[in-house]
Formats: sequence, structure tokens, C-alpha cells
Amino acid sequence: MYYCLLTDDHVYLDELTKMFEVVYNDVTKVEIESENFVVHYIFQYFFEHMNYNLALEWIDFQPYNIQMRTEVRNLKAMTLLFNSKYHEAAKILKQLLEENPADINALCHYTLLLYNTHQTTTYQSYLKKLRTIIPINDDEKFKLGIVLSFLKEYTESYQLLFPLYQKGKFYNSQMLHALSYSSYALGYVSQSDMFFQQLGEIVSHPGVSPRKMAEGEAYIKDNVMPLLNSEDQHRRIIGIFLLSRLKDKTLVINQDVWNQLEEMSDYEKLYLSYIFHNIHLVKLDFIHRGLELIYDQDGRLELMERWIDMAEAVIDKRLNLKQINAYTAVCYFLFERARNEKLSKRAVIEKFNTTRYHFMKVYEQFKQNNI
Repeated sequence: MYYCLLTDDHVYLDELTKMFEVVYNDVTKVEIESENFVVHYIFQYFFEHMNYNLALEWIDFQPYNIQMRTEVRNLKAMTLLFNSKYHEAAKILKQLLEENPADINALCHYTLLLYNTHQTTTYQSYLKKLRTIIPINDDEKFKLGIVLSFLKEYTESYQLLFPLYQKGKFYNSQMLHALSYSSYALGYVSQSDMFFQQLGEIVSHPGVSPRKMAEGEAYIKDNVMPLLNSEDQHRRIIGIFLLSRLKDKTLVINQDVWNQLEEMSDYEKLYLSYIFHNIHLVKLDFIHRGLELIYDQDGRLELMERWIDMAEAVIDKRLNLKQINAYTAVCYFLFERARNEKLSKRAVIEKFNTTRYHFMKVYEQFKQNNI
């Protein structure tokens, strides 16, 4: 029916009606239901697979009268919100709430928008409104539960969503993602792992699991933040380097860490640009690649500090920066030889996958330049 309405093909619609022996009293109502079903079904497919731009294009493809329906505008606002287009989303949501202050979808999405844009005072006001809502059906329970999960209100989210899951309702990526995070926050770790595994079975890129997220946050708190807060610049550089080694670092790093990074000096901000924006900087690239080799072979803080000292001296002396393996091998050798006289050059050359020729050339350069 949707196809026939879209193409104005009444002949084909009559054929289908006769073929399937369809009888209806109110054709207008059936047409609207047909449009809503198809629009929602295809939209949901795009949204579930995080194809937000395609989801928006699908909505914009609809006739104007369909685009202006409340439920479709809510879908568009939600997609804009998830696509970080906050200004456009806010414009639609404010209009929807002016038309109906009790619109639970618009209220949920606008509260989430306020949370994401750090409008703390207004957000707290809207969160209070959300907590007073009593959902009247499963659709509203699902919507409210999903948004509460994004707001980190995990207890309320779990109480709304888990009964729906038990009934087999709304088995989709949003449900499984929310239940995975809310159950983990409540201490149901095995259940959280199960939900995240199920999520990975229906979407190709499920993101970071709650367990991995918690491990990453703990690592940052215990190992990285003390370095970022250090008065020593080399230690701050190492802190940034350790962030670069995190898998899914942009998802694991929280706002407190970003705030700390924003307070750093221009030199450290250059290194951040190198890490997060792939800006090629020759001198910092030399330091960074050396840190990678040192970290993979040893990882001790003192050794990484020593490498930065040596690397900056090499840069200052304007030596050739090409043989990074040889430079790190010599750094490691000099650092370790002070503690272990039995350490051989041959062992270090093999450890850092360089040649004796390049190792000895760098070794002599260090002697000549008093590095």
C-alpha cells in the first residue's frame, strides 16, 4: 500500500486488494498506518545499524505531510541528537514540547540533549520531570528505559527494561546495550557480559563493553592521571602516550580527563594533535615511535623518561632521526648497563631488531655529543 500511495498507482493497489481479499472500513486510517509502519520499519533498520545519515535521508525523502507527523519529527530529532547535531535537534524538540508538554519521546530526547551539552541546571529540572513519569504502555517503558540508561540512571533503567526483555519485547541493539550497561552498574557482571555478547551477534560494531569501559577508566585513574597531573613535562608526555595506547580511547576517556588535557601547555597540545588528529610532526613522531618501541619491550616509567631526555638531545643536536630502532636500542643499553654490566650489545641489538652497524653508529654519536 505504501508503494502505491507513493507512486499514485491505484490500479496496482486494486489488484493487491482483490488478491489478498482485503476489506477495510476507513481507507484513510489504513493508509496512515501503512505509511507509519513502512517509515518506522526502514528507519529502524538504518538507526539500529548506526547509519544515522541514511536514517535522516529516509525521513527527508518522505512527503511533507508525513515528515510533519509528531512521531516522525521525534525520530528525526532523535537521529540528529545521536549524530551530535544538537542545535537542529533542539529546535525540533522545543517545538514538539510546546505543542505537547507531555510528549514522552520529546521529553526524553530533550533531557538527553541537555545532558550531552552539559546544560546542568536545566538538565536537572528535566530529569526530575522524567522521574515523575509513569509509562502507560510498553513503548513508553522502552523509550524511558533507554534514555535513563544514557543518563546513567541505571537502576531505574534496569527496572523498566529487564521485564520487557523477559517478555521478549524490543529485542534490539538499544535494548541490549542499555541492559548491558545497567546490569553491570548494578553488579550483575555475568548478565552484563551475556547482554553485550548478544549485542555483538546482531550489530557489527557494538562498541566498548561495560567491563572493558570500567577497566579502561580504572587504568586511566590509577596509571595515567597521576602522570597528567605531574609538574614534570616528560611525565605528562608519557601520560598522553599511555592514553594513545588505549583501545577505543576516544570512548573510554571521560570528561574529567579531557578537561585536564585542555589545561596543558602548547607543546603537549601539539602531541595531543599528533595522537588524536593524525597531524604529522617530525620531532614528536620520533619521540612517540621511540616510546612505542621502549614500551613494547619494557614499559618502565624511568626508562621512558630516559628515552625522552635522549630523544630531545638528539633533536637538539640535529642528528639524523631515521634509525629509530638503533636509537631506542642504545638508550635501553645505556640505561640497563648501569644496572647490569653483563648485558651485551648483541642481546640489545636483537631485542630491538636493529643492526650492529646502526647500533654502533648511534652509540658513537652519543659519545661524541655527550648524550
